Amino acid sequence: MNKAEQNKGKKKKNANNRLVAILLIVCLAVTGAFVFNIVRILVADSGSGSTVDTDQNESNSAYTIGNNPTDVNKEYFKELTDAVNGLKDDDDDTHVTLATALVKTFITEYYTWTNKDGNYDIGGMQYMFKPKQTDFEDYTLDNFYADMDLYISQYGRAKLMQVKKVAVDSAQKAADYTVALPADTSEVTDDSAVQTETLPCVEVSATWTYEDNSSIDTAQFQNHAVFEVVNDSGRWEIGAITNTTSSANTTEAN
Repeated sequence: MNKAEQNKGKKKKNANNRLVAILLIVCLAVTGAFVFNIVRILVADSGSGSTVDTDQNESNSAYTIGNNPTDVNKEYFKELTDAVNGLKDDDDDTHVTLATALVKTFITEYYTWTNKDGNYDIGGMQYMFKPKQTDFEDYTLDNFYADMDLYISQYGRAKLMQVKKVAVDSAQKAADYTVALPADTSEVTDDSAVQTETLPCVEVSATWTYEDNSSIDTAQFQNHAVFEVVNDSGRWEIGAITNTTSSANTTEAN
């Protein structure tokens, strides 16, 4: 091999080395940008809204505050704790007080989206009547939470709706709540009557407002409902939510 061919080979080798180096730099730059973007999103999400980490000490004998509670949620949960501590079995007034605080706490957990990771993150489920929790979850995913993931991807959760205040329109002892008991299939016949039981009930009508929002029109979301709060073996839970309205629609969840 003559000197000219050697020089030509060296130039070709150097060019290949430069190309490899350039490709390596580009790959590192793309990877760095990708990692930076993921970290930026995670940091942004962790500080969204006016939420704070759950204080595991914020609980009482019946309930525990939800994840990433907002300030108003924490305020209402303290009311709920006071109501739990002051509850008397034979005192209707204390029942109404507890049901009112429970509804206010539920609203701030369920209807606030600034602290949610996705539509699977349903707030306030612990306050729902246990035999109806599965049905309520299905209803939520098909209705109020149906477009949550889309809103999060478009605006980021920090710009979604957050309950600002709950106003209780009325709260009073109501007619007993009737619930069907699970059937004993070994004894069921065509003539068998459906077995039911009745539970003490308090009816609470409430209206709430959302924090000001420049990204989405909060007027289109539900802002009123009537809640039937029932005494299930000493633990008060929401048995039904009716007359659920907003300026945009009317729905019902049972």
